[in-house]
Amino acid sequence: MKVNIFFLSGLFALKILSSSSMAQTNNTILFDAMSHYEDLTEYALDQDKKGIEQTIKSLDELVGKLKNVLSKKAIQNLSENIEKMKIAKDNADFPKIALYAVDSYKAISEELDTSTLKIPKEVVILDYVGFKLLALLKQQNVDWSLAKITSNEGVSQWENIKAQISDKPLRDVVNTAIQGMQVAVNSKNMDMLRFAAQVDLDLVDLLEGYFEKK
Repeated sequence: MKVNIFFLSGLFALKILSSSSMAQTNNTILFDAMSHYEDLTEYALDQDKKGIEQTIKSLDELVGKLKNVLSKKAIQNLSENIEKMKIAKDNADFPKIALYAVDSYKAISEELDTSTLKIPKEVVILDYVGFKLLALLKQQNVDWSLAKITSNEGVSQWENIKAQISDKPLRDVVNTAIQGMQVAVNSKNMDMLRFAAQVDLDLVDLLEGYFEKK
């Protein structure tokens, strides 16, 4: 009986380890894909035609590799955005490419397995928030209602993790940036929002470093 218990316990432990290893592998694949979309967002914001061309060309193959990792809904979302980005590229509509790229980044990030993440998913979403706001500001007409929704998402993500930050100066500066983002959106101040969004992106790097060390 004891042998059976030990045997079953061993199998259970192996199953847990196998599941954790698979989650880590899948997250690695997802982060690699997200980096492509993050790069594409930056290329579009900078109107880097060569970077845009090369990255969009690689996306069909990239999505093919994600089919065993992402849900069907996410894959469909990514595929539809690729087609939209190809049309936007042909029309040299860089702001639209930035929007589709950052939304694709978000679609992938939503399916990260949080059980094995060292850096909270909230930090990843804060990265999305900064890029999304910059992309919205590039549009011919800024959608302030969508900017408000995006800003509010930044607030909620930060509220979820700020208690985990024991570094008071870091916590305070992120608080200030998030508040500045809200003020900028509420007052529809484009320059202030652009600055707040960029500060958010810079602070994401600091938050990532903080959790890596922690």
